[in-house]
Amino acid sequence: MRELLIFCACIFALVGCQSSKKADIAKEEAALRAVDAQWQEAVKSRDAEKVAAFWADDAIIYPSGGTAIRGKAAIRDYVKGALASPDFNITWQADSVAVAASGDLAYETAHDEITFRSPAGQLMKENTNAVVIWKKQANGSWKAIVDIWTPQAPPK
Repeated sequence: MRELLIFCACIFALVGCQSSKKADIAKEEAALRAVDAQWQEAVKSRDAEKVAAFWADDAIIYPSGGTAIRGKAAIRDYVKGALASPDFNITWQADSVAVAASGDLAYETAHDEITFRSPAGQLMKENTNAVVIWKKQANGSWKAIVDIWTPQAPPK
C-alpha cells in the first residue's frame, strides 16, 4: 500500500508540474467527498448499475486476494455478482483525500468493512485498507479509475 501511495504522489507531482491551470482544491475535495457519499448510497440501494456508474469506462479494480478486473462491463458483472448475495455489504470511511494542483486527479485512502459469504458458505467479515484514484471527466464529474483494497493486518 505504501508503494501505491508513493506512486500516486509521483503522478500528482508530474501532473502538477505540467499544468498551468489552478484549481480550487478545497472545492474539488468537497465535491469528491460528496461523490463518495453518493457512491455509498448507491451501494445501499443494491442497484449494480448505479454502483458501477462511479467507475470510469476504462477503470481497473484490484479486489483483495483476487485478480484485476478491467473495464466497466467487467466491473458491473463483478458488482452484480456481489450484490446477488443478500449477505453482501460494504461500508467505508475515507481517511484522506488529496487533489492534484491541476484539480483533475485525486486519490482517496479509506478503510472498509466487507461482509460476504465464502464459497464454503461461511459468513465472513473482512476489514480492508483501500486506495481509489479519481479522475475528473470532461463533463466535470469524478470517476474512479483505479480501485484497490487489501486486508488490514490482524489486531495485535
